[in-house]
Amino acid sequence: ASETSNGGRSTECIPCQVTIPPNSQLDYGCSFRCLLGFHGDKCLICSEHRKDDWKPQFSHWKDGLATCTYECDAGYSPAKYPNGTDFCERCATTVVFERLA
Repeated sequence: ASETSNGGRSTECIPCQVTIPPNSQLDYGCSFRCLLGFHGDKCLICSEHRKDDWKPQFSHWKDGLATCTYECDAGYSPAKYPNGTDFCERCATTVVFERLA
């Protein structure tokens, strides 16, 4: 069981009543923070943390970074529709390459 002094504000240590998930460390006041590359209240890798969230077709979640975001798959580049919605556009060089093959 962990204990805290509430960031040095208390003169005695009090027991923590918090479950600290894997991939995290105890922080001040019986709270925790995820290690770099882990996200959310369960400290999961990005692709697990955001698995049910929207992302453009032809993209994937980037694991191991401080920010949980997606990037377009190989052969696709980021673009925006006129309404501002992100999408991954097929690269013109990929199309030309496939025609030559």
